[in-house]
Amino acid sequence: MAVDTKDINKGLDRLLQTYKAARPAINKQGAGIVLESAKGLSPLRTGNLKRSLRVETNAQGQAIVKAGPEAYYIKYVTGGTKYARSNPFMQTAYTVSFPSVKTYMIEKLRALLQ
Repeated sequence: MAVDTKDINKGLDRLLQTYKAARPAINKQGAGIVLESAKGLSPLRTGNLKRSLRVETNAQGQAIVKAGPEAYYIKYVTGGTKYARSNPFMQTAYTVSFPSVKTYMIEKLRALLQ
């Protein structure tokens, strides 16, 4: 008994294309959740670091939360120095936001399947 999988393969191909098209926007929105958390957790001295935080998307569609060049000192804030303790607020923001990001992405992927 032979099974014809042409229709199944076509459906899977359409789903893959839909996912590839939607992925950058889904990732950017998920990173936005982390961004808001990072802004809330960032140390506030002048506000420069908080204002410099942003989401960037690379060619593969991955979204990354990072500080702009005007906040070059973020490595000293997050890693600490001889004189100041570290404040890993970016890692904390990711850890705290992960359940919300996961829920958001699952909802979006379910919507694509319907």
